[in-house]
Amino acid sequence: MTNYRFDITLFSNRYDLFQITQRAWPIAKTLGVVLVLLLCLLPGTNLNAQTKVSAQLSTSQMTIGDQNLLVIEAELSENAEIQDIDLRPLDSLFSESDATSTDTEPGQLEIMEVGDWERFEHNGYTTASRKIRFTAWKPGAYPIPSLQIQFSQGGNSLIQNTSELLVLVSPPVDKVASDSLALAPIKPIIAEPKTFEDYLPYIIIGLIILAFAIVAYVFYRIINRKKQAAYITIQRPAHEVALEKLTKLKDAKLWQQGDIKAYQSELTYILREYLENRFSIPALESTTSEILTHLEGKVLPTGSQSKIREMLDIADMVKFAKAEPPAEMHERLMSDAEAFIQQTIPVPSPTEDTPQTASE
Repeated sequence: MTNYRFDITLFSNRYDLFQITQRAWPIAKTLGVVLVLLLCLLPGTNLNAQTKVSAQLSTSQMTIGDQNLLVIEAELSENAEIQDIDLRPLDSLFSESDATSTDTEPGQLEIMEVGDWERFEHNGYTTASRKIRFTAWKPGAYPIPSLQIQFSQGGNSLIQNTSELLVLVSPPVDKVASDSLALAPIKPIIAEPKTFEDYLPYIIIGLIILAFAIVAYVFYRIINRKKQAAYITIQRPAHEVALEKLTKLKDAKLWQQGDIKAYQSELTYILREYLENRFSIPALESTTSEILTHLEGKVLPTGSQSKIREMLDIADMVKFAKAEPPAEMHERLMSDAEAFIQQTIPVPSPTEDTPQTASE
């Protein structure tokens, strides 16, 4: 009897275990699916565990006008890459606010340079670093906000935040007042004794200048001597030049060939030139009356002024009135001109400086 009850009880227990197994199977199936999903998410978990970000300042205390560095570092796991960094939280601190707004003050920190990401390999890990250089213009305590950095690895992405920092900006310190050793007065320059080497450059420069001056002077004398030789001409006596030109005029036989105007013009030009050179009067640019006025007071042979007037008047009539004097008048005017020149040739006197004429 007892064995029978035991068998029934054993059967009943097996039946209850079967019922429990049938009811627990959906729960076990669901747990298996969840476990598989957790295994799929395992690389993202490793990225979160292995990738680290940090932010630090080169110094947490600085003086107005000094430069400081905000260094952002990320220790990357294998195949991890930085996608982006959000620098917008720095705008409220580093950027100046609207000048027309009275609610907020402008930022007192100024970003001077934002560097690029730099990568370093160390012990199988890759470290990426980015530096932000800034300065401060007003004393105070300025919190550096946390920055978000986005990573990617194996198709998964992760965002991590840097820690917040605090930078203290102090006013400049009077270093002279705080220094226990005051600046000593400026000492005078100690002069060294002069040596020959000190004067040698000046001596060489002086000799070069002197050599250039001597060469320039020699060239100047040579060139000036050539110019003087070119300008020196033998001044022939006025009567020689006039008589020579009258002889050439007679040999040309102009009036015999009918060119009376050219003959009379040349004859009176020779006479005017002789009067100007012999008696120093402006005969070439003067009229007949002006020439006779200039000759007043000059020592001339008797009747010379009337002959000079006749020659000049006849030449004017031929040139301007187209007059034709008789042939004998041409020869007589030539003879009168030659006689006047011969009579007024200066004769040097041993006792007088002024020249004497042949008639005297």
